[in-house]
Amino acid sequence: VALLLAARASSFTVNLTVSRLFVVSPTIPVLIAALVLKVSSGAINTHALVVQATAVEQAFFVPLNASALILVNAMTGLIVWEDWRVIGSWVGYICVFVQLVLGNYLLLGDVEALSSENTKYGAAKSVKFVLKRK
Repeated sequence: VALLLAARASSFTVNLTVSRLFVVSPTIPVLIAALVLKVSSGAINTHALVVQATAVEQAFFVPLNASALILVNAMTGLIVWEDWRVIGSWVGYICVFVQLVLGNYLLLGDVEALSSENTKYGAAKSVKFVLKRK
C-alpha cells in the first residue's frame, strides 16, 4: 500500500508540476524533457490506478490517497514553486491540513477516538456537555 501511495502521489505531482512548465515559455530541450516527464508520469499514474482498482480495499485506500496527494502537492508548491512567499496566514494554511487529516481519519471508519463509547471525546461526552449547560 505504501509503494502504491508513493507511486500515485509522486507521479500525479510530477504531472502537475510539469504542466506548469508549459506556461513559462520553455526552451526546446526543456519542452522535450517536460513532454517526456508528462507522458511517463501519466503512464505511471494510470498503471497505479489499475493496480489500485484491483489490489487494495478502496474504503481504506482512497482517504489515504487523497491525503498523500494533497500533502505532496503542498510540499512541492512550498519547495519548488516557492508558495511560501505568498501564504498570508500560516495558521490557516496548517489548519486546512489538520482538517484534511481529521476528515480522512473519520472516512476510514471504525474510529475509536470519536465513537460514542469514548467518554473523553465521543458523542456521549458531547451530549453530557450540552445537557449540563441547560
